[in-house]
Amino acid sequence: IVEGYIHTSNVTKYALRLLIFGIISATPFYMFFGSMYGYRQNIIIDLLIALLTIMIAANENNSLSTKIVAIIGLGIISAALGGWPILPMVYVLIFYFFREDFKKKCIYFSLATFVLVLVLVIFSAINSDAHFLNVDWKWNDKLYLLGFILPLALLYFYNGEKGGKRISSSLFYIYYPAHLLILSLAFSTMNDIRMIFILVQATSIFLIVILMTMAAVQS
Repeated sequence: IVEGYIHTSNVTKYALRLLIFGIISATPFYMFFGSMYGYRQNIIIDLLIALLTIMIAANENNSLSTKIVAIIGLGIISAALGGWPILPMVYVLIFYFFREDFKKKCIYFSLATFVLVLVLVIFSAINSDAHFLNVDWKWNDKLYLLGFILPLALLYFYNGEKGGKRISSSLFYIYYPAHLLILSLAFSTMNDIRMIFILVQATSIFLIVILMTMAAVQS
């Protein structure tokens, strides 16, 4: 999102594109996840909120008070509706304001992730006794989120230049709702969809490798 904001020729069109595909993705998202996420939105909406956060924070015409009020407003929307509440906003601000300092970017990104996991561990431990929310998380259920830190090793090699071609920038928008639709149809029509799930995930990894290669060799 940060690199998209920096490199796009029209940030408004970029935001509208995210909004349109976020709406398109809503149906397959709810078909696949059902009631698991309730009324919360898919990841593209989270990314849109993150982009709007950068647009507000980076606009030099906005006063500091305007920025604070607007970002708090986005935070409320994210907390109420986001599939990943608040966190994408925090991440993009870190990646934007520390984009020239990889060390600080890693430190603050890792710190934000550790704080997230710590909060979830404490919440899960308390909720297991108090049951103030209807979730059955064990204290260690969300430790996998520490894996967010792993891509920093790859980002170390990023040179800050725009990579890939038009197809690579469009593929994500098409793939995200399409793979949810395929999986939801598979779940609803087949008793054992493990092989389909594995194939879809393997295809995902294959496509990611292709896109990474395209980005790496782009002059």
